[in-house]
Amino acid sequence: MLDAAVDICRALGMSQLYLTTNRQTGPWTSTGNKGFVEVGRMPHNTLAADGSLYDEVYMVRELDTADE
Repeated sequence: MLDAAVDICRALGMSQLYLTTNRQTGPWTSTGNKGFVEVGRMPHNTLAADGSLYDEVYMVRELDTADE
């Protein structure tokens, strides 16, 4: 689904794609990040159903014509 979003954004001529995630969903590794880079985070900003707090993580991916 993320690959489809990238394709749509590229087709619309966008130069960047942003997303937010949280630490509950697991860390993004250098091989599993789909080209996104962490650019910031808000500590303890996401409340889980069990009452736990997780960091909200902000990610960006640059899109250009050489990007596949």
